[in-house]
Amino acid sequence: MNKKSPFIYILLVLFVSTGCATIKPRPGLVIPEDMPESAKIENVRVALVLGGGGSRGIAHVGVIEVLQENSIPIDLIVGSSAGSAVGAIYADNKDVTKTKNILFNANRDELFDFSFIELTRIFNNPTTPVVGQAYENFIFDSLSARKFSELKIPLAIVTVDSQTGEKFVITSGPIAPAVRASSAIPPIIAPVKLYHKTLFDGGVLEPVPVATARQYNPKLIIAVDISNLPEKN
Repeated sequence: MNKKSPFIYILLVLFVSTGCATIKPRPGLVIPEDMPESAKIENVRVALVLGGGGSRGIAHVGVIEVLQENSIPIDLIVGSSAGSAVGAIYADNKDVTKTKNILFNANRDELFDFSFIELTRIFNNPTTPVVGQAYENFIFDSLSARKFSELKIPLAIVTVDSQTGEKFVITSGPIAPAVRASSAIPPIIAPVKLYHKTLFDGGVLEPVPVATARQYNPKLIIAVDISNLPEKN
């Protein structure tokens, strides 16, 4: 067996398990050329800040559950990476049980769309094995709202502009592409072209986006950091 065999097997497994079919955006999703003007977010008493942490993002639900059980109001959610997804789903339904069911019942095929074609292009051009359209579609299907203005709780999603390296906060327009952009992690998950920018994981600059929450002058910030692994799994 030559040294290249394991890598070839990996490519074959990806090819067989995912194929080369292109996953298309959901019908009815309209992305404007420019980010629409957002409603003013003011009189924020409690801002909930949800940081990134990949699959550990499910832990955010536990925090929201405790807040809801103790009747602590949430006037604004600020999320980056995994926190943007959990924040968007809860801001949409304002029901922690429903949020939990959506996230706990998600499966790999709904979240990741490996592309054999894109993977083989790594040798010629910078690209990524995961496109991200499946993840966007999962968020789209999980929400009743389509735009930020339709959410029950105001939401701010943190991304990074790849051209400038600066933070870009999304508070208006379609929700699903914004969540996808905040969760895009090159060179694994492709960045997202949105509003004349190429955007990726907001956790690169703000793993826990407290600084963004402060811009809205909340009386209290509750920040959730899930970036560190617990001592025991």
